[in-house]
Order: sequence, then C-alpha cells, then structure tokens
Amino acid sequence: MRKLIARLWDGIAQSFLGTAMLVYVENLRDYVAWAPSLPRNQDRAEVRLQASFITAVFLLLLAEPIFYLFWVPDALISRVSSIAYSRWCVVGAFGLAFAAALPHLFTLIFKPDILHRKCFRTAAAWAAIVAACTWMVLANRAVRLDVGGLEWAYGIRAMVSLFIGGIFAFSVNAQQMRETFDAASR
Repeated sequence: MRKLIARLWDGIAQSFLGTAMLVYVENLRDYVAWAPSLPRNQDRAEVRLQASFITAVFLLLLAEPIFYLFWVPDALISRVSSIAYSRWCVVGAFGLAFAAALPHLFTLIFKPDILHRKCFRTAAAWAAIVAACTWMVLANRAVRLDVGGLEWAYGIRAMVSLFIGGIFAFSVNAQQMRETFDAASR
C-alpha cells in the first residue's frame, strides 16, 4: 500500500509539478527562464494587472447603478433618479461611461500590443469624469430625500470615480511625456 501511494505521489509530482525535468539545477534555471507563468517583463505585467483590476472595479461601479435601476425598483437610486432629470439620463450617463471604459479593459487583458494607443485610456478617463459628474448630480438630488447620509455615499463614489479618472489621465500624460522626450532625443 505504501509503495502504491509513493508511486501515485511520484506520478502526480511529475505530471503537475514537472519534477521529471527538474533533475539538475540547470534544468530548474531553464524552466524558470522559459516558464509561461513567469513573465519576462514582470514589472510591466504587474502594472498591467493592477491597471486591469482598477478598470474592472471602475466598470463594476458603473454597472451597479444600472443593475439597481432596472432590476431593483425600490432601490434608493431609483427614487433619486426619478427626482433627477430622468431615470434614462442616469442610465444613459452610466451606460455611456461603461461603454467608453470597456475597450480599455479589453486592451489591457487581451491586446497589450496596442496599449501604445492613447485613445482607449483617454476614453476611460473621460468616462470617469462623466461618472463622477453623474454621481455628483445624484448626490445633490439625494439631499431632497433626507435619507440620512445618502448624499455622502454618492459623493464618495464621485470621488472614487475622479481618483480612477486621475489614474487613467496620469497614464496618458506619462505616455505623452515619454513620446515627447523620445522625439526630442532623436
């Protein structure tokens, strides 16, 4: 029974961990050098991963009010948007911002070779500004309901949207500075 378990464990270790090819230290070095799970430019991969996370969180912040407006009619945002200009203006603003930021997430995850194009990050930065303005309008309208701090919750979301927009704008500005520096050094 022990031999069977030992052989089973050796088979699992060789299959999943790749220990059959890691007999010598040189083999381990070669494996680490060419492993697909260890990127060549790890700092760039980490920055792209963090940017993807920030963009995904931003998109979730945009999808949440749309979800509440359509599928939870008794939600406070539905009451506030009815006090605002129109419920559809709120849905349209958040939907437009979502549609403008989604290509940036797509390029971060699936098309990193076209990240040199600034248009996707610029659109995401403008989407964050649209979202922040929409949250500020909702915060202003929520004061009329007197629901105890709802305007502060919307104000915080507006600030978060502005901070995320600042991250996108900083990235665009840094790229423009690099391009200007590279053009001047030629």
